[in-house]
Amino acid sequence: MVKKTNKNNYQLDSERNESDQGVKLYLEKIVEIMPGNVYWMDKSCVFQGCNKNVATTLGLSSPKEIVGKTYEDLSKLIKINEYQHDELVEKNKRVMETGMPEFNVPDSPVQNVGGKLTYFLNNRVPVFDSKNNEIIGMVGVSIDITEYKELEQQLTDAKAREARFKAMSSMGGMIAHELRTPLAAIKMAVDSWKNTLPKLIDGYQIYAQEHKDTVFRKDKLEALERSIHSVERSVGYADNTIHTILTGFHYTAASEKNGTQPFNVKEAIQTAIKQFPFSSEQESWITVKDFSSYQALGHSNIIIHVLHNLLKNSLYAIREAQKGKVTIDVKKNSQGVCIVVEDTAKGISPEGLQHIFEPFYTTKTETAASIGLGLYFCRLALEKIGGSISCESVEDQYTRFTIVLIPVEE
Repeated sequence: MVKKTNKNNYQLDSERNESDQGVKLYLEKIVEIMPGNVYWMDKSCVFQGCNKNVATTLGLSSPKEIVGKTYEDLSKLIKINEYQHDELVEKNKRVMETGMPEFNVPDSPVQNVGGKLTYFLNNRVPVFDSKNNEIIGMVGVSIDITEYKELEQQLTDAKAREARFKAMSSMGGMIAHELRTPLAAIKMAVDSWKNTLPKLIDGYQIYAQEHKDTVFRKDKLEALERSIHSVERSVGYADNTIHTILTGFHYTAASEKNGTQPFNVKEAIQTAIKQFPFSSEQESWITVKDFSSYQALGHSNIIIHVLHNLLKNSLYAIREAQKGKVTIDVKKNSQGVCIVVEDTAKGISPEGLQHIFEPFYTTKTETAASIGLGLYFCRLALEKIGGSISCESVEDQYTRFTIVLIPVEE
């Protein structure tokens, strides 16, 4: 009877051990495949284990390597400063001292082994000894929320840009309208001067000959005539700039896409060139290639607006670099009808190329030269007619903008 009892007890113990071992392996498998970072430690905040995610984050070859390590040991693997060390220890000890679990607690970001700033949302649960009901440690599960934080920051930045854009739109529109009134008065005065000044100069020259008046030399009279043309060109340029700004606000303010209609791309480009207030010197910098006449969907006014922005930027770059030409070409390919505007001035840096279509980004050194909305307006306006704009550039060589429009099949 005794032997039988001992044998049965031995068999029961063996089965229990096998069962416990099976449960242990089962739990280890669950921990291994759990999402997030799972770790556990004793009451002294010494790690007793973790899953593969934690080991990978720390740069350990195996989860077993964490056993016996403290946060101070881990600070050699990832960047944990003194404040973060004390914060983590305090939060873990608080859970183990109070016996109260804490869920979804954000911890200070740390740099992982790759140097990237990583954000975690932590859940901490105390572990009790089943026999004495005493706390013997803690289990933590942290979720990497870095991507969420980055998206949150992008949303915050986008909202800030939108608010700034709305404020600038309102103010810019008001200023532009206010400036148009004095500009119109100056333009009327210039038109009057153009009709009157030549007659006055002719009359003065007759008077000067008769009275041997040498106060005004011939070169000064010629400079006076040229100044009229200079003022006229400046007024035209200012008026064109105001029109461009107002057009940009108009095409980007609407939340819905603008209705499209067929228009002649060649005629739109010719109108843009004709209306742009070039100086006599600047006209020699522009070459419009001989291209076929294509029909595209959209609005010719939008294309004129976009081309004026691109021309203004190119002419500014040429003046800055003191070299370069502008070429405008049109071709049709699998993408659609493509308008290509290229200048051979100073180009754009790879860093700048990533941001040129963002609102309020500008590379112009003169603060009054740009508020960084021109290309942003262009992109939004083109998107609203189903078009697009892209840019490629090599520093000190060229900048090439490509406008793609939906073709009208003939």
